[in-house]
Amino acid sequence: MNIPSSEWRTESARVERSYYIIAWSMMRFLVATEPGAEALAKVITTSNDRPLSKAGKLAENFDGHYPGGIGKLDADWKRWIGQLRI
Repeated sequence: MNIPSSEWRTESARVERSYYIIAWSMMRFLVATEPGAEALAKVITTSNDRPLSKAGKLAENFDGHYPGGIGKLDADWKRWIGQLRI
């Protein structure tokens, strides 16, 4: 969540694709879990009042809305990825 906007559009297509894969998996995790869905809804609701670009960093928004903060979100997401059947 802390990747600067300028790095999203890099000259390396491989790097850019990896960022989109990471973002997709994070969004899939958020909507698949109750704490994630609730945090996402709160972040979206907050952004209705203040655009995310003006409300501060996205990670800081999730830190305030995900139970246990951003560190717990990261750990839960990685655990969720480890349980996927590929």
